[in-house]
Amino acid sequence: MTFSWQDAEDLATEHMRALGHLDARKTNAGADAGLDVVSEDGRVAVQVKHYSGAVGRPDIQRLVGAGSRYTEHLFYARSGYSRAAHEFADDHDVALFRYDASGMVSPVNARATELDARLEGDYKLRRIRQREREMARDAHLKVNPPLPAWQVEWRSEYFPVLLRLRAMYDVWMPLEQALQSSGRAGAGELLAWLQGERTRISGLLDAQDAAEAEIPRHWEAELQRMQAMRQGVAGLERQWALYLAGVTDVTSLLNAAVTVALEDDAAARNIVGSEFVPQLVKPLPTDQDWRNVLLRRAAVMVRYEGVIAALAEVDRRSPYNQSWLRSRHLFYELLSDVPALLNLREGWWGPEDFGIRFEDTVQAGIRVAGAEQALVENWGAQLKVGRLIQSYANSWLVRNNDRTDIAALWSAGHTTSLPLGDWPA
Repeated sequence: MTFSWQDAEDLATEHMRALGHLDARKTNAGADAGLDVVSEDGRVAVQVKHYSGAVGRPDIQRLVGAGSRYTEHLFYARSGYSRAAHEFADDHDVALFRYDASGMVSPVNARATELDARLEGDYKLRRIRQREREMARDAHLKVNPPLPAWQVEWRSEYFPVLLRLRAMYDVWMPLEQALQSSGRAGAGELLAWLQGERTRISGLLDAQDAAEAEIPRHWEAELQRMQAMRQGVAGLERQWALYLAGVTDVTSLLNAAVTVALEDDAAARNIVGSEFVPQLVKPLPTDQDWRNVLLRRAAVMVRYEGVIAALAEVDRRSPYNQSWLRSRHLFYELLSDVPALLNLREGWWGPEDFGIRFEDTVQAGIRVAGAEQALVENWGAQLKVGRLIQSYANSWLVRNNDRTDIAALWSAGHTTSLPLGDWPA
C-alpha cells in the first residue's frame, strides 16, 4: 500500500475536521509561508512532514514562526520526533501527532493527547473499522485476484451490447414486416439505411473478433470499436422505435429477446450475473461529456473555497452574535462532505463512473449554492457576503490556476458567477 505526502496532508485535514475544525483546508504549495493545512475558524496552523527520519527542532520552530498569526499549532510526522523537537514543542504548546500508512493518527506529547480526547463521535473506531475492511479485502484479493481492467469493461460495457445486437438479429424480420405494413412514407429508404447500418455494425464485430484472435487483448483499439458498436446499436433501436411508434413496442420486444437469449445460454447468464436487467443501450459518455462535468466540478470547487473563506470572515466579524452562533454549525454540516463529492483521486475515470461523478458534482453544486444563498439572505445586508464570496472565489481561482481542472475552467472562459444549482436535466 503506497502512502504519499499528498495522502499525509489529506489525512491531517481529515483529522483536524474530526477535532472540530470543519473548515480545515490544504494550502497551495508555497502558500501561507509553507503551512500545509490551516483552519481560519479555529485559528489553527499545521505542518505535515513525510520524512523517513525523525523531525528535528528546526521544523517545529519554522511552524511556530510561519503560523505566528494562528493561536494553535499542530504537527504531523510519519517518523516521530527528536528529543529537542519534543522539548521545544512542549515549551511552545505545539501538539505533536504521528501517523502511519494505515491512516491511524496517534498523539505524541501532552498537548496532542489533550486535543485527541476531544475527537468527535467514533472517529477512532471508524478508522479502525476501515483498516479492518482494508485488511480483509487484501486477504480476499490474495486468494481471489481482481479481474483485469479489460475484463471488467468487457463484462460491464461490451457484453450487454452484444446481447442487444443478438436480440436485434432475432427480431429483425418481425420489425421489417411491421415497417413494411405500417404504410409509412419512405419505408423502403429507411429499411435500406437500417440494413446498411446493421452491415456496418457486423463489420465492427468481425474486426473485433479478428483482433482478439491475433492480439488477445489490445484493449484501446477494442474499446474504440466497442464504443462505435454501442452507438450503432443504440442508433438502430432509436430508429426502429421512432418509425414503429404506435405499431409495436420495439424496446419491449428487444428486452424479451434478450431475456430469452439469457435463459437459453447458461454461460451468458454467468457473465452478466443474476441482477442483469435488459434495457436500452446508451452510448458511452464522450470526451466532451467528461470535460463538461470536470469544468462544472472545478466551478463548484472554486465557489466552495469562496464560501468557506466567507464563513470564516463572518465568524471573525460576528463572534458574539447569537443568531450566528446558533446557525454556523449548520453551514459547516451542509458543506462537510463537498470535498468528498468532488474528490478526483478515487477512481474518477472508470468505465461506469460517469453517472456517479455527474450526480456527485450535481449534489456538491446544490449544497454550495444552498449555503451561499442562505449566507447572502441572512448576512448580505450587514457584511456584503455575496461580494465577499465572489472576491474569495476569484482569489482562490488565481492562486490555483496551475491545476489542470482550474486551468481548463479558466481557459473555457467560465467565471465564478456560474449558477451552481442550475443543472440541465
